[in-house]
Amino acid sequence: MKLPFTSDKESTQAESSDQLDATLERPVPQEPEPSDAPAEPKPTQGIPPQLADAAKAAVAWALFGIEWALTAFFVIGALALFPSLSSTLLLLAAIIAVPIPPIQKALDRIVELIPLTLPKFVVTATAATALFLVGLIAIPTNQPQVTPPVEDEAAEVVEPAPQPTEPEEIVLTQNTEILEYSLKSTDPLALVTCSSAEASVSTADALDLSRLGEQSITYVITSGDYVREESFMFTVRDTKAPDLDLSQTEVVIEEGESFDPASYVQWAADPVDGELPYVTSEPETSATSPGDQQFYDTGWFTCEGSYDVNTPGTYFLTMVACDRNGNRVTKDLTLEVTSKRNAETSGEAERQTQTFVVNQRSTIFHYPNCPSVDQMSEKNKWITDEYTADELKELGYLPCGNCHPH
Repeated sequence: MKLPFTSDKESTQAESSDQLDATLERPVPQEPEPSDAPAEPKPTQGIPPQLADAAKAAVAWALFGIEWALTAFFVIGALALFPSLSSTLLLLAAIIAVPIPPIQKALDRIVELIPLTLPKFVVTATAATALFLVGLIAIPTNQPQVTPPVEDEAAEVVEPAPQPTEPEEIVLTQNTEILEYSLKSTDPLALVTCSSAEASVSTADALDLSRLGEQSITYVITSGDYVREESFMFTVRDTKAPDLDLSQTEVVIEEGESFDPASYVQWAADPVDGELPYVTSEPETSATSPGDQQFYDTGWFTCEGSYDVNTPGTYFLTMVACDRNGNRVTKDLTLEVTSKRNAETSGEAERQTQTFVVNQRSTIFHYPNCPSVDQMSEKNKWITDEYTADELKELGYLPCGNCHPH
């Protein structure tokens, strides 16, 4: 097909008119005889010549636009698939469809050799479409082939190391979270339980039971190639108060006589801090949580309450023992101060005998609840309640330095 704006305009319009007439009026299509002279348009019955020319020109321009659109489509497809067989076929389809006069003249000669009565546009469009479809079919089989690298059979094949898998149902359970304050050592492995007898549990950490607060222990669980770490938090607390024992809970003295509250404390000691010293008043501290914090540098015991040995009367006192972590225990002590005048008028003061345990070998006498009594041999014990402490001293016996009998 020739361009409508070329020098062969009349020839192109005549040829388009013949093709349109042949399409609209054919009962039997006939091929026009080749001739170098431009064909004269056949009059159309019932249509004015001017309208027929306008219709033919519109059809020619429409076909011209379709040919350029197909050409652009085929060229874009060829570029997208380059280099491949598909791009070559799409490029051939674009050449067939492009409306350029030299190419169309060559195609006209080829079409004239085909013994068909179809219009040239139909033939060229069919050929271009066929090449386009063949190109699409060839796309999957004409992608660039990637040649896999040739492996050296002699080279050693290194397989990735298998990742260790966790054995089923291995659970490490913490037996306790609270540990008692102590100077003793403890085995961290005794504080957990493993559900698997085949797995081993180890740790490089240690617990310091003499340090209050939280401490973390990391355990290593091993089963074959599987290794896992798990940490637990333990809290060291001091929940035990000191021991406090009194040799007497009721003391009677004469007006003006000396009185020492500490002398009536038979035992004041803590399982960890040891024997507690006597202080005249409670020390100050900023700690607020007994058993979880250190309150003092050392434990202590004291007497709470006021009394006056020069004023007769009954005084109710409280003996308090406290360890360094704020745990405390109390015992009541009653002091009765009698009037000296009443003693003079009644004559000789009443003897206050007590029960004592005398070690006849060491000549030391004790209160019955003194810890030293338990260490005494039975054959050396002499238990008596017929004497006062002063009378035993007059007999040559010595008071115990721990329980201070008097």
